[in-house]
Amino acid sequence: MKNLIFISNLSQGGSQRICSTLLKYGISNDVLLLSDKGRAFSLPEHINVHSLKAPSTIKSLLPLFKFIKNRKPDSILVFNHQLALCLLIIRFIFRCNYRIIARNISTLSRKFEEETSVYRRHLVYPLIKAFYGKVDVIVSQSKGMETDLKEFLSVKTAEFIQIYNPIIHCQETLLKRTLQKERRGFLFAGRLESVKGVTFLLESYLLYVFQSNEQDIEAEPLYIYGSGSLKSNIEQFIYLHELEKYIFISDFSSDFLLKSYEVKYFLLTSLYEGFPNAMAESIASGIPAISLDIKSGPSEILIDGVNGFLVENHNKENFVKCMLKKDYFDPQSVAKTMMKFELNEILTQYQRVIR
Repeated sequence: MKNLIFISNLSQGGSQRICSTLLKYGISNDVLLLSDKGRAFSLPEHINVHSLKAPSTIKSLLPLFKFIKNRKPDSILVFNHQLALCLLIIRFIFRCNYRIIARNISTLSRKFEEETSVYRRHLVYPLIKAFYGKVDVIVSQSKGMETDLKEFLSVKTAEFIQIYNPIIHCQETLLKRTLQKERRGFLFAGRLESVKGVTFLLESYLLYVFQSNEQDIEAEPLYIYGSGSLKSNIEQFIYLHELEKYIFISDFSSDFLLKSYEVKYFLLTSLYEGFPNAMAESIASGIPAISLDIKSGPSEILIDGVNGFLVENHNKENFVKCMLKKDYFDPQSVAKTMMKFELNEILTQYQRVIR
């Protein structure tokens, strides 16, 4: 086995989407999963899917060692910090010589700040801080993420490379938006968790409804695509504020852009991001975005006034002002701003790294 991609699972998520894209376009013919439960992405028949069937990362060490011993991969592109640590442990103890290319999937300093698990905060993250930098290559999805990682890690012997995520636009969404004269509503797509700024999203939308009523403007709907632990909280918020005819929640689906081609703006309210895939794909499909200017990601994608609006972090009033603005954006012009994330160029960069 020459090259291997190693990821926790192929369930709903930005990393899983990128992993499936890299597999479909030939970066590797083999993918190793911690668990194959809840798969949300289909793969071509020629891709060999291997599963450790491990309930947790710590319990994957023995089956992972057995797999590596039998398959002998030359290079492993790994999508998870804890899985990367497992690969380092096995390589050190058993003197294996495979290369570890770690794809950094988040802003680690912020994840550490937000972490509430005693186990992860006092064991996992100190280990990551001390040893994650000893892999061969670390791929960051944005410049902001790479800067944060270099500041966070204690040891940095790895080669640092920045590769944006490949963005595949929805051509049908772009075409429909081009033909659609009037666009109404807002789109939010992502995990319904606190890290995605769900509270800010709901409070901003409620303020938007109030201001729309004050200006005698009909409030436009908010379409939420996603699932997570805060779904019931969102439903309760909708009920308490009588927003049933304004906010609509659906489970995440791969065709969420096509279903939402009529919306005016995509909304990003995350506390932090690595690279906001859903927002990037929306812009590439001609949907401008309104995003908070958080530490990493949005400022490398959004050009204020060209493909959306970049709003000062935590500034709810300015966020709502942007929501109230008319959509004067040309979908084709919005989509063209994403040329630097073109798939073929990104694939070439990954091919050079994993070689």
